[in-house]
Amino acid sequence: MARLVKFNIGTESFDAAINKLDRDKVYGWIETVATDSAGNTCLTASLLNDGRTMVGSGGIAQKTLDSNNVEVDKSTLVAKLPDMSLAVLQPSIYEQPVTLILASIEDLLDLDVTAVYELTFDDLEIKSKMQSKFLGNAVYSFPFNYRSDYEAADAFMLFNGSVFFILTGNKNQFKFLTNEISEPIVVEETEVSEEELDFGML
Repeated sequence: MARLVKFNIGTESFDAAINKLDRDKVYGWIETVATDSAGNTCLTASLLNDGRTMVGSGGIAQKTLDSNNVEVDKSTLVAKLPDMSLAVLQPSIYEQPVTLILASIEDLLDLDVTAVYELTFDDLEIKSKMQSKFLGNAVYSFPFNYRSDYEAADAFMLFNGSVFFILTGNKNQFKFLTNEISEPIVVEETEVSEEELDFGML
C-alpha cells in the first residue's frame, strides 16, 4: 500500500498518495553500453592522479575532513545558516499534515519547476470532495519536503479537470526598480548664430 499524505484545506482533510512523473518513463531514454570485441559489457574504472592506478566502480567515496585532514563522522555535523544560527530541520510531508494555502496563477508562473507529482486516491469519494476546492482553476501552495531537510522547496497543487498535480521547485524572485515609466528627458536645442562659429577649428 502506498504511503499517504494528509492535505488540509481549511477545516477539511484529504488523504492521497503522490507519484513522481519521471521524464524517462514519459519520453524514454537512451543508454550507451560499451562492450569488448567478444560482446562482453565493459566495466567502468577511474584512473588516479599517478596515471597508472585503476580503481573499479564503487571503489571511490567522498569523505569529509577537518582542518587536520582527519575524517569527520557525518552524524556529528551541524547545519547552520549564513548568519551562523542553527538551521531547523523541516519535516517530510509524510510526517505531518500539509496545509494548502490559496495562491494565484501569477505565483505559479514564477515557479522554476524541478519535479512533477501526480496524486492518486484509494477512495474516489475523497477525490470528488477535494475537487470542490479547486473550482475556478484554484491553485494552492505549500512547502514541500519529500524527506526531512533543512530547506523546503516551493510547491503548488492544481487540478486539470481529471488529475491533481503537484509542481515543485523554487520561486523566481524578480526585482524591479520601479513600476512607473519615467518621462523622457527632453533637451531644448539652442540656436547658434553664424558669428559664433569658428570654421578654422573644423
